[in-house]
Amino acid sequence: MADINVEEDLALINEQISKLVEELNTLDSNRNDLVQQVQNFQGIAMYLRGKQEPVEGENDSEEAEAATTPESFERGSEYPEEPTSVDKRAASKT
Repeated sequence: MADINVEEDLALINEQISKLVEELNTLDSNRNDLVQQVQNFQGIAMYLRGKQEPVEGENDSEEAEAATTPESFERGSEYPEEPTSVDKRAASKT
């Protein structure tokens, strides 16, 4: 069997681990910088979309949604209010 120098092999492995950890930290830092840049650009894009003039057709879906909300329905003459039981008793006494 070949002689194994454990101490030398362990030193080489520890050196490789150190290099890989440094590389990983560098890549992680670069990743964090890129994430920050993407978030900044997304914020700028959102701001610019808010400043943009609306394009015809985009508001149609919003108007359609607003027309079907319960607040937009009003009771009209098609559905006259029915007299309550108190009103019926008062009408029968006269």
